[in-house]
Amino acid sequence: MGRSLAGYDQRQGERPWSQGRYLSVTSPKQFAEATGDIHAPAYAGVEEICSVSECIAKSPPNWVDKWLHNTDTWLFDTPEAAWSVAPAAERERYRLYAYRLLPVLFHESGHETEHPLPEITAAPMPDEFSRIGYDAVVRHVGTTHDGGNETPAFFCSPLSCNGMAAEYPVNRHCLVDDLDAAIPMARDFATGNCEPGAYCVVEVWRREP
Repeated sequence: MGRSLAGYDQRQGERPWSQGRYLSVTSPKQFAEATGDIHAPAYAGVEEICSVSECIAKSPPNWVDKWLHNTDTWLFDTPEAAWSVAPAAERERYRLYAYRLLPVLFHESGHETEHPLPEITAAPMPDEFSRIGYDAVVRHVGTTHDGGNETPAFFCSPLSCNGMAAEYPVNRHCLVDDLDAAIPMARDFATGNCEPGAYCVVEVWRREP
């Protein structure tokens, strides 16, 4: 499937991109079959929507209210904590994901800056997780217009949220297969006509049932 984030190194001018700092965190998401309706659009070769955003592949209801997530990453540090927010009677509807984040933000201006990551406290990713692709997603970092702190959460994934899967080569999970394709895609989303905000590249892993 190409290079992984762990082995990525590139220079922009004289500035080396950061290496070695990426999240390994977990999140339960509903299985979202690409049925072709408004809730799960269909694209050629796509069988399910595994986007990082919650617009289509949704997390369990009211998971935030349980306050079991890591408030620095807005995700879960262990698979056990992640599964605990999924309703026990409905867990067959969910899949457990883990994410690795390239610590670079792609901005609308075309600039790229280091993503300020917190200290990572997540447990190591279990061996039963498999990489299924890459997504480019809006990530809010910093302060709001009124001086408050933004929630460091993932927001829209244009591949599924804006129909960009029709314009980029995606796999059956509605993700791109290779990091070399994901990085220019994130640049395009940030400077194009997709959802506004700074974008990051996320390596998506999943544990199969």
